[in-house]
Amino acid sequence: MNSIMTQENISKWITIFDGLSQKLRAIPPSDYFGMNKSINIFFRVIELLFSCILSFGCIIFGFILIAEAMVFLKAKKKPWAAIIPFYGDYVIFDMALGQGFLGIIYRLLSCSILIIPFLEVIYNFNMNFRILVSCISFILVAVMNFKLAKKFNKGTMFGFGLLLLPIIFYPILGFGKSEYKSENEINRIEDKKDLV
Repeated sequence: MNSIMTQENISKWITIFDGLSQKLRAIPPSDYFGMNKSINIFFRVIELLFSCILSFGCIIFGFILIAEAMVFLKAKKKPWAAIIPFYGDYVIFDMALGQGFLGIIYRLLSCSILIIPFLEVIYNFNMNFRILVSCISFILVAVMNFKLAKKFNKGTMFGFGLLLLPIIFYPILGFGKSEYKSENEINRIEDKKDLV
């Protein structure tokens, strides 16, 4: 051990690292770590594509949020609730099902899907737990979308549209001419149909 840590060996290592740092400083900044220019261009193109996809995704997400805020406004709810994750879910589940706590449960299940893989490794869960949570979450959001379509006097196919293509169907609800009807109004309309 003492033979490794001698003054002579330490000075050799310092000389080696100093020579290596001199070589690294000699590389021009445009040529990252000695890569040629075609590889640098490739990485720049990948970076540009990633930033374009990310920007496009943010624009789509913002558009859906604005449409959801308009849906809230039609239901005489606070439109700013669309941007607050748990509260927005509470409001939309309250609008559709009359039970806002299901929105909180839905959001908790959605967030837990991100944590479950770590729990599977730590506690040795199997995949069935993740599938169960995903199915319950999907059923909750599907029922909510079908009920929301019914509240706006739309059919089952429109509920499928809300579920599968929210970028198209939420703006139709928010910016279209359809009006929100509460559960009492829907029951009165159905009672009138039964009397006729």
